[in-house]
Amino acid sequence: MIDDSLTVRAAARRELEGDNYRVIETDNPIAVPYIVWKERPDLLLLDVNMPAMNGDQVAKLMGLETRKQVIILLYSSLGLTELRRLARLCGADGSIQKTGRPGELVEALRKWVE
Repeated sequence: MIDDSLTVRAAARRELEGDNYRVIETDNPIAVPYIVWKERPDLLLLDVNMPAMNGDQVAKLMGLETRKQVIILLYSSLGLTELRRLARLCGADGSIQKTGRPGELVEALRKWVE
């Protein structure tokens, strides 16, 4: 999970770890290629609006081989139409809207990893 908000990362971590997901997190989008190489995650959850580099920009930088091995999802409070448009444009596999509702993130991720 890449998000510049410590609060969002902490809430997501609690929710995901509570459902037995292993969570690797950072607030540094520039570190994503190294994290992917080192940790080999199944999925990247990229915040769209970050100061150094937006999640859609990070997704564009991921090579074709990485895109074949890792599910890339944009994660934002943007409207669904805009979020889906950005996901298509940057080559992400899809998107999940941040709603803050308990259990919603886990439910959305299950559809992608099963």
